[in-house]
Amino acid sequence: IVPGTEKQGFFEGYYSPLRDASGKIIGGLAIIRDITARKHAEEELQKSKSLYQNLVETSHDLIFQCNKRGEFVFLNKAWKNATGYRIEEMLGRHFSKFKKPDCAARDAAAFSRLFEGESLSGYETTYVTKSGEERYLLFDVVPRYDTSGQMIGIQGTAFDFTERRLAEQTLEDLNRELET
Repeated sequence: IVPGTEKQGFFEGYYSPLRDASGKIIGGLAIIRDITARKHAEEELQKSKSLYQNLVETSHDLIFQCNKRGEFVFLNKAWKNATGYRIEEMLGRHFSKFKKPDCAARDAAAFSRLFEGESLSGYETTYVTKSGEERYLLFDVVPRYDTSGQMIGIQGTAFDFTERRLAEQTLEDLNRELET
């Protein structure tokens, strides 16, 4: 509360003594600035950041960011469940290190199109887990830009549809057997 105004809020103050020519303190100078709006904005930003972080970390979908070299710079916890790798094992490594060579080449071509400003939606690919299993993933990917508009990488989400793909393959195999 600011005395004499009964105004409530957040204030920032700067204080300095006033001195005469001999250096003796003869008074003081105070500058007080109302920072209530800034504090409220900071609180709202923190709430938004906490909400975003909670949503990302609890999502079953895989959420990622790569730099321009194709190296992972962010992965949410769902990646560990899908691949078996600890997040620290994947960060800083190129996405192709977790793929079969033929798939890595195809994905590298798609990755390069993102740097031409394209987005990818519903892009199917596979990843190889730490135990050597193949996982089928469906990606939505967009370019990432810095505050000056320069592309700095890509980001997106992926959905693990391995069980559905394996069920489809089993069904196709059974249908072929019935036809013969």
